Amino acid sequence: MKIKKIWPLNNESNRHGAVRRWLASLPNGATLLDAGAGIQRYRPDASHLNYTSQDFGDYKGGEAFGDRSAPAWDAARCDILCDITAIPVGDGHFDYVFCTEVFEHLTDPQIALRELARVL
Repeated sequence: MKIKKIWPLNNESNRHGAVRRWLASLPNGATLLDAGAGIQRYRPDASHLNYTSQDFGDYKGGEAFGDRSAPAWDAARCDILCDITAIPVGDGHFDYVFCTEVFEHLTDPQIALRELARVL
């Protein structure tokens, strides 16, 4: 019996594919906050959006991602440098917010979730 592979057996590629498809589905010109953007992996996929990256600015890069590693990263490349629990924009500033691979690093994720809901 031959087993047919219908999707990559790799959660990382599944996750990135899902995020990229979601970004592609957003309307042109919509405002998007990439909260905890790090190396801004998805910026190229959001070229049709008004993309804003946010990070706390202490990320240095260098982690391994499978057989690749993240480049060194300069915090000045993010649009907004701040704590994810206090983003300096008004209520309802963004049409969409997304946040990947961040909440597991937070001391109190509920505070960050409230802040993301506020800016949405």
